[in-house]
Amino acid sequence: MVPKPTLSFAALDWDLGTQSYDLIVHVKDTGNTHTATVSVAVAVNPINEATPSFSSNPTLTPPENSPVPTDLVTYAADDSDASPHDVVLYEMVSGKGTLDTGS
Repeated sequence: MVPKPTLSFAALDWDLGTQSYDLIVHVKDTGNTHTATVSVAVAVNPINEATPSFSSNPTLTPPENSPVPTDLVTYAADDSDASPHDVVLYEMVSGKGTLDTGS
């Protein structure tokens, strides 16, 4: 039995700009008399690999006895993954106060 060929790529990275490949595979028998060709479409799916990051890390110094509620800071975060993995969610995990996520 003749071994089956394997197609391989050096790197499939959606973020580098190549989201698909179109391949043509040609096969012929040992007598060079019969041939076949097949087209192969390879679609690379983006994965969730980037870590979200904040645009800044400010030190807050609100004045004592500020009215309640007082907005202290507005944060922005970014995730460089492709959609749908580029959505960020905010959560306050410690401290007193409330977090308005804009939703």
